[in-house]
Amino acid sequence: CFNSKRQARRTVALSQRYGDTVNFILIDLDKPQSPAQLKLVQTYYEGSIPDLVVLGRSGKPVYNRAGEQTEEVLSGILDKALQERH
Repeated sequence: CFNSKRQARRTVALSQRYGDTVNFILIDLDKPQSPAQLKLVQTYYEGSIPDLVVLGRSGKPVYNRAGEQTEEVLSGILDKALQERH
């Protein structure tokens, strides 16, 4: 879908900006997935795309919503997740 592809481009741009500080995983629901990706989908996916889940340092979601987000909003969410204590 066009919206998902646009969101994926924003996410890739952020992955370059955050480098090794944040682990990014993009999952295409139309293609076969690894067992780890399938577990993420089963745990967090709520049926709408694009869907964005950000896990904090504790491994718990700090953001889990469907719909597009701007790079600025995503950056703020990532910064918040990075500030979380273990």
